[in-house]
Amino acid sequence: MQSNKRFLGFVKSLRFRLILLILVIIIAPGILLCLGVLNSYEARTISIRESEVLGQTKILSNLISTSEYINKNGSDTQIVDAKIEMLTTIYNGRVLVVDRNFNIVEDTYDLDNGKTIISEEVIRSFSGEEIINYDSTNNYIELSVPVINPEDAKNRVLGVVVVSVSTDTIALNINYLTQVAIIIEIALFVVFLFFGILAIIHIMKPLKDVTKELEELQGGYRDEMDVCTYIETEEISHKINAMLSEMKLMDESRQEFVSNVSHELKTPLTSMKVLADSINSMGSEAPKELYQEFMEDITNEIERETKIINDLLSLVKMDKTAVTLNIENVSIVEYLPEDIVNEVKDNADINKWD
Repeated sequence: MQSNKRFLGFVKSLRFRLILLILVIIIAPGILLCLGVLNSYEARTISIRESEVLGQTKILSNLISTSEYINKNGSDTQIVDAKIEMLTTIYNGRVLVVDRNFNIVEDTYDLDNGKTIISEEVIRSFSGEEIINYDSTNNYIELSVPVINPEDAKNRVLGVVVVSVSTDTIALNINYLTQVAIIIEIALFVVFLFFGILAIIHIMKPLKDVTKELEELQGGYRDEMDVCTYIETEEISHKINAMLSEMKLMDESRQEFVSNVSHELKTPLTSMKVLADSINSMGSEAPKELYQEFMEDITNEIERETKIINDLLSLVKMDKTAVTLNIENVSIVEYLPEDIVNEVKDNADINKWD
């Protein structure tokens, strides 16, 4: 139970909130920076790879268009095969050569030779478009480039070259960079957290000094505060010192008031004691008139004492913050002297006859 209270107290403390703030300042920009750099690197690398493969595929398409490779005739087929082999070796890819009947003339994997391929990319390439697709899930780039007869004025498409290139190496590089970024982020997190805690300790020290001086003020070891490390702590010290000055003035006034009240209360009591001692010292030989005079003096002192006590009670009631008002209907005539009432009546009668 005690540990839970300490934990809750630490969670509510300014120290804990400063630590959270430092963690957010460190982690959030680091994560955003890592994500931004990695995404930028991936996009740039894929773009470069697409440009390289597209350039090689266009060269291959031009070679095929100037030869009889689609028909498997002519002496240039070996040159085209060598270019295809180089393309697949360098980029770890697969090349399909499709004729105008959608038949696969050449498959570097020797899986679909002689089969028919009908896909959106191939159909669009037969319309003269160059198609580039990147599949980030399966890590490959697919290109579809038309083979156009250069001697044909209508630019009719003789076939389509479909190239699939693996991007596993790029994915491996991104994974490696991600691991490096995580390690750097953790290292920066530990370093900044260490120096952040030192900074928080330094920042919180003046607040501890304020608490310590308040305890010393409460124990009576100090008369005023003097913590001027920050402008804020200096303002707090000035405010507390001003409050202490007001409290000292109030305490002095209260002590003076108590002293005066004590003196006023003791005076009638002393007088009554003197009178009583005087009566006791006279014995039975004192005249009756003197006894009566002394008793009247004692009665007057008692009334004086009673009046002082009543005044004190009235003063205490006036000092209360909440005062209850007793409102009732009264006749003002009852509180005015009779001669003033008669004078007002006479003036009213004269004004009436006028």
